[in-house]
Amino acid sequence: AIHGRYPAGWERTGPGARDGPAMLDQIALVKKSMPDFPIISNGNVITYDDVVGNQQFTGADGIMSAEGILNNPALYLPRLGDAINDADKEVVLPTLSPLNKRTTVGYTPGK
Repeated sequence: AIHGRYPAGWERTGPGARDGPAMLDQIALVKKSMPDFPIISNGNVITYDDVVGNQQFTGADGIMSAEGILNNPALYLPRLGDAINDADKEVVLPTLSPLNKRTTVGYTPGK
């Protein structure tokens, strides 16, 4: 996963401090230079439209959200389309990993 930001300047401190938006153009350059290597893009993801736009711009294999998903746990739900309103379709939820009891849910194009 690549989070395309530099560390914060002197005016911002503390864990997670960073300045400005993620530089998605740099993530796109990495993906272009390594097309066969799976790249997960992280940054500037607050809405589902941001997820789609990030993937289209960077060409990344997946999109990760940090702060956006904290504010909206259903951030990736629109990727299910009509399945969320269709009782005939099965929605498979991720299971917990036996190693760390955590999971990551995200958007992967075509899946």
